[in-house]
Amino acid sequence: MFKRTTFDARTVEVLGEEVPHLDVMNIILRIHKDMFAGLPGELFLGVMGLVFVVSIVSGIVVYWPFMRRMDFGSIRSAFSRVKWLDRHNLLGIVTVVWALVVGLTGTINTLAVPLSDLWRAQYLPTLLAPHVGKPVAQIPSIQAVVDNVREKFPDRIVTQIIMPTSGRFGSPQHLIVGTKGSTPFMARMREPVLVDANDTSSMIAPQVPWYLKVLQVSRPLHFGDYGELPLKIIWALFDIITIIILLSGLYLWAIKKRSLVIDRESRSISRIVDPKREY
Repeated sequence: MFKRTTFDARTVEVLGEEVPHLDVMNIILRIHKDMFAGLPGELFLGVMGLVFVVSIVSGIVVYWPFMRRMDFGSIRSAFSRVKWLDRHNLLGIVTVVWALVVGLTGTINTLAVPLSDLWRAQYLPTLLAPHVGKPVAQIPSIQAVVDNVREKFPDRIVTQIIMPTSGRFGSPQHLIVGTKGSTPFMARMREPVLVDANDTSSMIAPQVPWYLKVLQVSRPLHFGDYGELPLKIIWALFDIITIIILLSGLYLWAIKKRSLVIDRESRSISRIVDPKREY
């Protein structure tokens, strides 16, 4: 769990420290992210995301031939089960694109840790190989590092700085500067920049592989937070509709299962009453 510390930008004096705590939203976020189970929880939710996508695709397959006999949006005024079936189908097909996007991007997001580790294992060792074993460089002016990165990448915002280190996934001769995009949509697009500790004007921006680009693009599409409050409201409405679809699907399944049980019992009774009758 992270804790937030506030510093004075001029004197570097600690102004305050936020005590770590779990409020309701943090608890909901953790349940949604990994169910408090870490990476195994994330991967489990990824599998559930795939199941969700498969259920949507199967729903489309079932819906397509069924609706050829009816006008789009028709709600038949028959039995309660039929009404709920038509509502379920209508809401499902209206939100199908959104549900597929959210389901697929959510599944991709659960792979963030393995994909990041893969990138570190594949690219960083090769990139940092010439500097392995060298003494850890002196820390240069952090302000100079930030200014140089901002000058070279004006469309990016500095988010973190890792000092020179001989530890794993670090460089003894570089500061690793984390950056992100400056627009709402690009704010989740993160790219590292390696700044030479001995010459802060010399820097390397390693190429981000395709799978990390897919991961980064999936984040804003999944969270829907790049359009500020209006888009969040739209996402919330779609969430509510999806919950209605899920509940109506469970209701229809339960009713159908119950009717099958009743039908099976009635057939058994008929056989007892008239054992010579053929079925």
